[in-house]
Parts: sequence; structure tokens; C-alpha cells
Amino acid sequence: APNGTAAGTKPTFPSSKRPLMDGALASMRNGENMLIVEVFHNYTPILSSVVKNLGMGSLSQQVISSTTYSRPRYGNLITLVRPAEPEPAPVIDVTCNTTASPTTTCKTYDSAIDCRTYTACTTCTDREVCTTCTTPFMQPKSCVTNSDRNINCTVTRTYVPIVGCVPADDTMPPTPAG
Repeated sequence: APNGTAAGTKPTFPSSKRPLMDGALASMRNGENMLIVEVFHNYTPILSSVVKNLGMGSLSQQVISSTTYSRPRYGNLITLVRPAEPEPAPVIDVTCNTTASPTTTCKTYDSAIDCRTYTACTTCTDREVCTTCTTPFMQPKSCVTNSDRNINCTVTRTYVPIVGCVPADDTMPPTPAG
């Protein structure tokens, strides 16, 4: 309320030098809103120096002001403001790229139980890298690599008998050919 006016009482405003404003303020009721816009223009004549050089006097620079008083026709000022919209969901983009990247990895170990050396080789022809990028509303994009793996793989296993080895258990089946 203006000037600390208590609810339910008629507002009081200081008198201004503008009768239009005094009339607008006097007709306001408690709890009403008013928009007051005051604009100042700094006016500098373009031809001021030309007119002065011709001896015709001078056009001076001046400040021009204009004021508008408005009361909302329907409702309060809050109805003039567009309500905030919810933030849109972040944009999530998952990209997987496959590149030709032939690799072979072998592991070998000896088994004293059945007197064989085992070799397992994995050969892959391609590599796949998947990345998830998230772009939150009005924020920079951030990316994370989800997976980086070999694909299109085959496994070969070889068994070679260990010469001179005696199996620890006689119940083991014979060594497969191979």
C-alpha cells in the first residue's frame, strides 16, 4: 500500500506537479496496481551548428520527457506477466561408431592335472565406441563414453601335450587331436 497505508483505508499520495497524475492517484482504490512509465529523450538538433553559422540564432540541446499512467483494465499486474514455462528436458544423444581395428589377444597356461598347455586366442575385426552426450537447457553439452569394446570376435583354442608329464589323475580322458 502507498505510504504505509493500512489495509482497508484510502491511500494517500504526495501531491505532484502534474494534475493528471494527481487525478489518477486520487481515483485508485486500495490494492489496485498502476503502471507509471517515464521516458527521457536527449534532443540534439542536427542543423544547430549550420543555423548558428548563418547568424540565425541557435537551436539548443534539450531534454524532453513524457510520462504515461496506466491501470490494468482486468486484474492485477501479475496477469500482465507471462508465467514461467518449465525448463525443457535435456537433449540426450547416444552415438556408436564402429571402426576396423583387427586385434588378436592370446593367453596361455599349463595344466599339470592333465599334462596340457592351453592357448586361447581371441581375434576381433572391429572396435565399437559408444558415447552419450547430454545437453541441459541453456548449458554446455557434456559427453561420456559408455562403452569401448572389440566386436565381431572369434575364439580359437589349442591344446598341446606337455612332453614327459605324468597326469596327476589317471581318470582324465585322452588328449583331443588338434
